[in-house]
Amino acid sequence: MGVWHWMYEHPDATPAELKAATLQVARDLWNRYYAPAFHRRDVTLLAVYSHMISDMLYLPDYPIGRLIGFQVEEHIRKVARLRRRIRTHDEVRQSVAGSLDEERDRETGQRGCSAAATQRALSGTAKPD
Repeated sequence: MGVWHWMYEHPDATPAELKAATLQVARDLWNRYYAPAFHRRDVTLLAVYSHMISDMLYLPDYPIGRLIGFQVEEHIRKVARLRRRIRTHDEVRQSVAGSLDEERDRETGQRGCSAAATQRALSGTAKPD
């Protein structure tokens, strides 16, 4: 972010000036946060992220990608819950339908509907047996 701030403050900077500023920002960040732990000062390792300059708005892609990933995960969870509910609903429906079919079969003495009745129903000329 320090480099971006510097670029906005120096819109007419040359590539050489940007390089020097980037190296200085890297040194400052290193000295502030990493030097106490690593016992080395003025390391420019953090300046290696030059793609943050050449690829416009590259760094904001990370949090945007995380947000998209979160939304995809949530959607997959919702679909999985919905599938479980549908499966449960379908199992209940099949169980109830099976019980009703068995009850009808006991009452009528028939097993399901006849092939002829099915054929008439499909052809649109359904008449009772």
